Amino acid sequence: MWAGCSLWEIGFNGVELDEKIYDKIRQFHNNHPGHEISVDIGVNLENAPILIREGVTHLVSGSSIFQSDNIIQTIQEFKILA
Repeated sequence: MWAGCSLWEIGFNGVELDEKIYDKIRQFHNNHPGHEISVDIGVNLENAPILIREGVTHLVSGSSIFQSDNIIQTIQEFKILA
């Protein structure tokens, strides 16, 4: 099963994650606990732990990695969260 939930226009890099999505993720996860949830917009090291706590199973991050001062270190920090 795939369910899309978008609060933004698709295709923009560097868009911030709207905190309204946390409730939507939590509700979806509670209603469908066996399903994987991916977030592919606005993911950074500050909100990734919250997303994981709410039930996200896959994080996709571009800007926060490639615009960081140390790409390797940023990737390592994301791996620690897993």
